[in-house]
Amino acid sequence: AVNSSSLKVLAENCPELQHLSLEGCDGFAESSLINLVKKCTKIRFLSLGMCRGITDKAIKAITLNLEGLEHLDLYMCSFIGQKSIENLIKSCQYLRYLNVRGIPLDSKFIDRSVEEHKDQNLDIAFYATTRRRVRGEP
Repeated sequence: AVNSSSLKVLAENCPELQHLSLEGCDGFAESSLINLVKKCTKIRFLSLGMCRGITDKAIKAITLNLEGLEHLDLYMCSFIGQKSIENLIKSCQYLRYLNVRGIPLDSKFIDRSVEEHKDQNLDIAFYATTRRRVRGEP
């Protein structure tokens, strides 16, 4: 099982880590994830779907430390606020896929995100059955 100690070992020993899936894991403290993204800044693929303890603090650390992030899955991470998602979209210029299904987001925010970032190539999964390409054409 993945726990805080596991993330600490990764953070200390794998600074070149690029792909990490913690989907469905909830046995670690958010502070351990924050420490990991501060030390493993080359992560390009990060899946945190159904990790119940993820909040705005972790998203801020991801936004500030993972400049090359391309894929982020936040499915059902319902303690993340809309402002954090907005900052993430604006700051992570290489982001190509973002799953925010299950996060309470205002429909006006979704429409605004689509409009503001339509010239970039980002695919955001907002709803359970639909995906809207925010950046770019098909």
